[in-house]
Amino acid sequence: MEQVELKPLGRRVSCIGFGCARLDGRIGLRQSTRLLETALSLGITYFDVAASYGTAEEALGHVIGNSRDVVVTTKVGPPRPAYNASKMRLRFLAKSMLDRLRGVKVLLGGGVRPQSRPSTRPRYDFSKEAIERSLEESLKRLQRDQVDIFLAHEPHRSDLTPEVASRFEVLLNQNLIKAYGVGIGVAENRWAPFGSVWQSGWPGELASTYSREICYIFHSVLRFAEKDRYGRTITPVAELIREARRQRPDSVLLVSASTPERLREVIEAT
Repeated sequence: MEQVELKPLGRRVSCIGFGCARLDGRIGLRQSTRLLETALSLGITYFDVAASYGTAEEALGHVIGNSRDVVVTTKVGPPRPAYNASKMRLRFLAKSMLDRLRGVKVLLGGGVRPQSRPSTRPRYDFSKEAIERSLEESLKRLQRDQVDIFLAHEPHRSDLTPEVASRFEVLLNQNLIKAYGVGIGVAENRWAPFGSVWQSGWPGELASTYSREICYIFHSVLRFAEKDRYGRTITPVAELIREARRQRPDSVLLVSASTPERLREVIEAT
């Protein structure tokens, strides 16, 4: 797999990253393990997760642990939901069936459709205590002593203040993280200088106009693509990814799938 330079970390990673929102570290651990092992075998070395993705951090920690061969990004913001075993069983069944019907889904966000316009945002806790507690708990679940990138997840515009940035800087100085920035579900460009990483939905042709001075991570290439009346993308998924790669060869594109077979299908096609 092609590699890109992840400047904030001073290292190269796979141009395709794996979005871990679908993983389950409990009843679905076996299936999640197969997905992660498939991602690794395909050359994926960038993994994106968040505390709000339920037990996804546990699944990732179970397979990857403290390995330095991969880059792990996690986030602070939306709270971790209570675990519902019955809901997870239904979710795995439904997602697996959808993947078989519609093919691989290039997305991130656990089923929430990214938006192309600013939306009203809830306010999350980015206090010093909340940030430190969230990272401490994430490190335990991930079985790591450090995360590579730590993102403020779905912040309100007014949250990206120098004071909040200074709280992330403390974590940098403590060597608990290597870089920080912002992760949002919408397709919007950087609102304000905050860290060195900006993760957002794929903005289409506008991506080529985004600054080259910071690191962009993009998700939801498929969700923004034109679709037919049955919800299928008109352009093949592999072609969509290749075009996104052409426009932003310096960025990581996040993909996710419910089965190892579907993940392998899209990666090998690109």
